[in-house]
Amino acid sequence: MSTAERDRAQTQRDIAQAELQTAINGLKKIVSGERVEDIKQAQAALMAAITDVTLQQQILQDYTIIGTRNGVVESLPYHVDGIKQPFQGTVRG
Repeated sequence: MSTAERDRAQTQRDIAQAELQTAINGLKKIVSGERVEDIKQAQAALMAAITDVTLQQQILQDYTIIGTRNGVVESLPYHVDGIKQPFQGTVRG
């Protein structure tokens, strides 16, 4: 996994969080006096935004590597398409 892929995952997470905040603000506006249908639509949009944020946070977590000690990771236990594979890499300290 490259730095660019990790940066893309962070950007997608940030976009999802901004969409979540927009949905929350829209829900607050609608709750203050709109029709029941509008409120339900806003609640559905909020749930979709929360789900998207959760997904993007998981993707970012999948791309984040935390070592137990200092070293260089020479290969990752993931394919480019994100499918987990058994660890076959080497870590040097």
